[in-house]
Amino acid sequence: MARTKKASADDKKPAAKKVGRPHGYTEEKALEICELVADGQSINKISKMPDMPNRSTILKWFRDVPEFSTMYARAKEIGFEVLADEIIDIADAAENTDKDQCRRHQLMIETRKWLLAKLQPRKYGERVTQEIVGNKEEAPVQVEVTKEEIARIVQEVEDEV
Repeated sequence: MARTKKASADDKKPAAKKVGRPHGYTEEKALEICELVADGQSINKISKMPDMPNRSTILKWFRDVPEFSTMYARAKEIGFEVLADEIIDIADAAENTDKDQCRRHQLMIETRKWLLAKLQPRKYGERVTQEIVGNKEEAPVQVEVTKEEIARIVQEVEDEV
């Protein structure tokens, strides 16, 4: 009878680390997700839809798959435009006759405005400008002082001390 060697833990080779795209990634699914994002849907809502990957999987794809990251970023920009259009649609809604409905719509509008201003400040943020106005005789910014005047002021300060 032949002796067989029992397998030990040391005999097993470590499993090779998988290389390539994360599990479950398909370009079709990525395009579907990006279309929904461009339509204004959030990742949270998308991940709860039937036949969609969960939120953490989508975020892994965003991190690990460069072409998905690029598509997602572009879709998000389009989604911001959709969000801006929704503000007008909400404000113009025919249901704005009820006081409670008006308050709800105002909250929806303010939330969208805040989000757009934070995520796209150059495009949707409040613009703050500062203007200094004056004529040449009353130049508020430009002051010309001669050396003699400076010497006189210094002498006055020294005399007071």
